[in-house]
Amino acid sequence: NDYLTDNETKEIKQTLNPNTNIQNYIQKSIPRDYEEKTKSLAQSKQKFKGPDNSGKTLLLTKRIINCANRLKGSGRILVIAGNISKVNILKDIITAEDGRSLQELGIEVSSFQELAPPKEKYLALFIDDGHYLKTEWYNYLLNYYLVEMTDDNNYEYVVMADEENLPHVPKIHGPFRTLKYDINHIHKMLSDSREIFLSILGN
Repeated sequence: NDYLTDNETKEIKQTLNPNTNIQNYIQKSIPRDYEEKTKSLAQSKQKFKGPDNSGKTLLLTKRIINCANRLKGSGRILVIAGNISKVNILKDIITAEDGRSLQELGIEVSSFQELAPPKEKYLALFIDDGHYLKTEWYNYLLNYYLVEMTDDNNYEYVVMADEENLPHVPKIHGPFRTLKYDINHIHKMLSDSREIFLSILGN
């Protein structure tokens, strides 16, 4: 007589049949505590910290896609990979997570070192591995790439950084929000549960 909730059903479906558009795709499941943090908000300035495997990139990916859905093609989104080696990984994760191309989503992914001069300013700026960026790089991005953060502009500005090496993030005051979960451990438990469940089905 015990029934799964809609959310539990959705989570199990995602675990049993994950998106396999790319090799080693980061699984979709995130802790429920993170769900609120994935919401895209107009005129939002936020920064998050956490150790390795706390889900920073996964959370940022979901936030980026939700921002694209909120803007509905009315503005461009810039995603900066602080770690230059993660540019292509971020591109793959975003497209695998949503199923649409970066062009359809209005998203450009780059490292700071590879940035092209902007044709027009972006409505949203998302930075992964922000601890790799120098303060003057942040200021340059804010001055030349992100629209002015005023009450009249529909901007969004989110930064993820490693807990051990927090940067100074211009124009975002106050403490970092902490991400505390070990996503790899959660995904291992989900994977183990999946194997058990499939073996039961097989029997």
